[in-house]
Amino acid sequence: MHRVSSQSGEPPREAIVDKLHGALSVLRRERDELHRSKELALERYRLAKEEREAAEQRNKSLQQKYDEIESVDTKQKRQNDITALNAEVERLSREVKFQHAELVAKRDKMNSLKNKMAKDDANRNNQLRAAKEAVRVRREKIAKRQTYVDPTDSMNAAEDLSDLRKQEVKAFLEENDNSNDLEFLFKIQRLLQQKCEDETSDLQAFQQEAIMMQRRIKGYENYTEKQGITAIDMQDMDDANLGATVPTEVEQVA
Repeated sequence: MHRVSSQSGEPPREAIVDKLHGALSVLRRERDELHRSKELALERYRLAKEEREAAEQRNKSLQQKYDEIESVDTKQKRQNDITALNAEVERLSREVKFQHAELVAKRDKMNSLKNKMAKDDANRNNQLRAAKEAVRVRREKIAKRQTYVDPTDSMNAAEDLSDLRKQEVKAFLEENDNSNDLEFLFKIQRLLQQKCEDETSDLQAFQQEAIMMQRRIKGYENYTEKQGITAIDMQDMDDANLGATVPTEVEQVA
């Protein structure tokens, strides 16, 4: 048969069958390869899908965690801001209370200072009036003494003697009644000279004291005019020491 086929020019049947079997085997292999490729592709797709889903799940979880962290940070920041604001409000409240107390203390101190200045002014006015009265009295005394003893007018000295002086002279005359006239006259002369010198010294002392008192009064007047300036400097002085210290300063001003 093979020979017949060869002779007739047609391929042998077995060769065709073999070719068909070979082609079928190739097709089957290709089919299997395609099937395996499909399965592999499906597996890869499944794995890729799973990986994608897992990645999406991770992203979602991370996003949730991030949102939670951001929310916690925001809450903490807000809480910190609230705490800082409360602390600032408390500080401002304390500062306002302190300033209010300080203003009240300054107001009370100012009122006390005004009252003290008013008392000091009243005391200075009283002292000034007393000083003027003392000067007036001393001037009257000096005037009386000037009329009582005048060394340049010995003729009227006996007429101007006070009762006390007259008694002293009378006692002196009685004591020296038995003395001789010359010695008595000398004693009278010495006595008159001594009395004149004493009265002159007293008169000069009174005059000096009157001058000092006039200076004091002038100083008080200057001090009173400047009391708007010096009252602040005198605000911490005691009332007991005010009368003692002010005249010294007044004398320096005068």
